[in-house]
Amino acid sequence: MSIPAHMSRLTGRPVMMRVSREQENYIGSARHGFQGRVKMGFRQDGRITAVDLFVIQDNGANSGFSDWLSAGDAVSLVYQPKAMRFRGIPVFTNTPMKGPQRGPGQNQIHSAIEPLLDKAARELKLDPLLIRKINAPEKNDTYGANLSSLTSSHLTDALEKGAEQFNWAEKRTQSGQRNGSKVIGVGVGQAYHSAGSNGFDGLVRITTDGKLHIHTGVGNLGTYSHSATSRVAAEILKYNWDNCIVERGDSRRHLPWNFGQFGSNTSFTMTRTNFVAAQDALQKILEIAAIQIGGSPSDFEIANEKVFLKQDPSNFLSYAEIAAAAIELGGKFSGQIAPEDIKI
Repeated sequence: MSIPAHMSRLTGRPVMMRVSREQENYIGSARHGFQGRVKMGFRQDGRITAVDLFVIQDNGANSGFSDWLSAGDAVSLVYQPKAMRFRGIPVFTNTPMKGPQRGPGQNQIHSAIEPLLDKAARELKLDPLLIRKINAPEKNDTYGANLSSLTSSHLTDALEKGAEQFNWAEKRTQSGQRNGSKVIGVGVGQAYHSAGSNGFDGLVRITTDGKLHIHTGVGNLGTYSHSATSRVAAEILKYNWDNCIVERGDSRRHLPWNFGQFGSNTSFTMTRTNFVAAQDALQKILEIAAIQIGGSPSDFEIANEKVFLKQDPSNFLSYAEIAAAAIELGGKFSGQIAPEDIKI
């Protein structure tokens, strides 16, 4: 996609790239097709008691992606069945390459499962919104074969807020009304895609010229995620962004252990790592100020790239002076001693 832009820059003229259907198929990849069968059991109140899901995945002519596994996890997570059996198999086919598309496996399976919830709601004479709320996951619920735990879940909140803003109760009464060849349909759908992870590191440092260096393994896919996720460190330390340097693109720049850029993971994951790294740096700044000026870290505040006594803002140290003091003090302040939980 970048070739036309580079060619246009070189020639000073507009450049168009045309790709045939055949070329498109071998340059990129298609979504994995699913065929399968699902059986679901419900209590009278709408609670899902059992799910039996079997999926066959069209893998194309290469190794493909694990959409079928994601499909099983997604059903387990979103609907929280009391009992579930999942079976799946990827199959090589004489078709173009397959690869992950948006929400691989997860959103894909919901297009098959969601209509079944509507069917169950009709037979049980329940509101389609209510049957989804009854089965929605809550914090600390589990999912998947390994019974992984949810650290948070706000699907119920999303359903309630959506219903309120959409005026669900009133609009629902219009569903099925016919005007000639036109029929009004009002429905609700839900799906899940995992985004973000933990176990990754952030790294920031302040040099004796007062600059904040934010080290990141995030690349540039055209969205400048490397800088967007780094800004949180500047905000925590109350730095002027023009006085910050984003260290990226070369492992010789001591880049921290970062997550890959796929699956909507970068913003969620790497913003958190920079947040934690900046919080750690802030605590060390306050501790150094307490050592140099006297008092306890809680006596100090930061602003305008300085740390000062709350009771006497004229008594301060610049960040450049803090950096010099950190080198003198050594140990954890200079980075000679790394945190025990950091990945080396």
